[in-house]
Amino acid sequence: MYGAAVTLAHQFMDSDYKPDLIMVTDMLDLPVFLSLVRTRLPSSTPILCYFHENQMAYPWKEDSKDLAKERDLHYGMMNYHCASAADWNLFNSSYNMNSLYYELDDLLKKMPDHRHSAYLPNLQAKSSVLGLGLELRKRYMNSPPSLTSVTHHPDPSGAPLILWNHRWEHDKNPEAFFDALLAVKKEHIPFRLAVLGEQYKHMPKIMKEVPELFKEELISYGYGSSENYMTILNHTDLLPVTSNHDFFGISVMEAIHCGATPLLPNRLTYPDLYDIEENPELFYDDRGDLVKKISDYLLNYKKQPRDVYHHLTAKYDWSQMVLEYDAFFESIVCGDVGL
Repeated sequence: MYGAAVTLAHQFMDSDYKPDLIMVTDMLDLPVFLSLVRTRLPSSTPILCYFHENQMAYPWKEDSKDLAKERDLHYGMMNYHCASAADWNLFNSSYNMNSLYYELDDLLKKMPDHRHSAYLPNLQAKSSVLGLGLELRKRYMNSPPSLTSVTHHPDPSGAPLILWNHRWEHDKNPEAFFDALLAVKKEHIPFRLAVLGEQYKHMPKIMKEVPELFKEELISYGYGSSENYMTILNHTDLLPVTSNHDFFGISVMEAIHCGATPLLPNRLTYPDLYDIEENPELFYDDRGDLVKKISDYLLNYKKQPRDVYHHLTAKYDWSQMVLEYDAFFESIVCGDVGL
């Protein structure tokens, strides 16, 4: 977040590209970028900022060096400056947008003077939600290969397959996920388990303990090829989600699109994205509720059509979202949106 603005500004200045509009992400220090390209970029060029996430609502680790140095406040101010400098701000979800402005109000109150809270309505007035476009159709397989072709410990029992397909980091809250599964395992309810996702040098301790804790259930563990991931994705039955951080949740949407039944926390982006009013059975309120719903699903398991919740995700396929993006970009360039 510190050097990208300078790097991209130099690349832009060295090119002869003349954009109709510029869209940046919330990870760019936009005011710095604009200050460095002002001699070549026409002032009439619309600037969009897309907030894939926001630093104000990101759950920091207690031992984070950034938190200790209070850089979390600095990152929040960068988001504020970026939103202020942009002509329009786009967010991937209502939760992302609302959480940013709610937390910004609190942050600005910490300023010694000129607290800027009165400016927030102006930022909200030039903000809207435009969901992510995903290659969901490419993830879905009509006839996926057998699991035995991609797993190191194939289980012929046919028990329901539970999936973890997130980053192996603290904000995805793996402790709560595996705690719930251990409670189910203690009741001798059979299931199979695949633990996938990108690994990091400093991962939560529980991730290293999984092979021993679930040696009877585990059929796949670790980061694999795209082909193996898609095969397991298309065999998944149940997707419990325990994340403390998701502004959209790409891996969750991929699994649902490929046929998994999700169990989602009644918080973050999920109630809005997956319509809790229409689909209350997909949500849980606390640890006890999650354990009960996992157990009930496994005990009453019956293979269901893979498109039961397909309608919740299909509209986010790029084939659909590209039309919304094109229409919005055209409205910006033509001046139909009040910049």
